[in-house]
Amino acid sequence: MARRRARLSADQLPLFDGAPKAKPARKRRPKDWIDKEFAKFHTKHPEVLEQLINHLARLHAEGRARYGVGAVFENFRWHRRIPKEDDPEETYKLNNNYRSRYARLIVALRPELDGVIELRALRSERRKR
Repeated sequence: MARRRARLSADQLPLFDGAPKAKPARKRRPKDWIDKEFAKFHTKHPEVLEQLINHLARLHAEGRARYGVGAVFENFRWHRRIPKEDDPEETYKLNNNYRSRYARLIVALRPELDGVIELRALRSERRKR
């Protein structure tokens, strides 16, 4: 004869030991953390900027009046493997957090691309302390 399992309610399951536990407070990062991380990455991989500028300049020369830096970034992240300087066999993907910083740097270095890339207010500038 098969034994019947006792049915337990959700609060009786060992998974639920009483009241839900509070999540630990999230540590707030300094306002300029992305800028610092971007500066480190850019110093280590200056070729990324050159490749992004070349790609955007080519699109502009082909007649594109506007092009999103996000589209270029996704193209680079998923369809190009950017070799690391110290080990060409190893590659890396671009961090999405750096899109806005690269966009601003590209426009600063290549003013003719201003307007091709749309710049929006940075979250770090909008965020209240």
